[in-house]
Amino acid sequence: MTKPDMPSCNDQRFVVAGADILVLSGETMKAFCFVPRSRKEIAEHFGVKSYLAEGYINGYVRKGELKMTMPINPDSKQQRFVGRDVEIITLSEETLLEYCRTPRSKEEIYKYFGLTTKDSLKTYKNGKLKRIIHGA
Repeated sequence: MTKPDMPSCNDQRFVVAGADILVLSGETMKAFCFVPRSRKEIAEHFGVKSYLAEGYINGYVRKGELKMTMPINPDSKQQRFVGRDVEIITLSEETLLEYCRTPRSKEEIYKYFGLTTKDSLKTYKNGKLKRIIHGA
């Protein structure tokens, strides 16, 4: 099976054992995502269309095989995925509040969480977090 973790999947395919293909199992996905990977990187690596990769990724996130680097903004273009055993600093409300116990500039926040655009924090532009980020 090309999708051993999902035996009843409609897109299931069968191939001769040992054939030169990448199998989209949770184990191969976790092995590839030992460093944060984008949806596009995952799709290209496994040779599948982006929409198919997204379905696999979402399934493995739900199963706990993969985790998002930005769980508060799952559709972000900066979203990356890593294996569940990889230690990363994820951008969540809790980690942001903890990091900002000491006053931080926007640049410090972006660098600490590995962000590249200000759009990544748009989720936080209200209430308490707005005061933390903008110093209001």
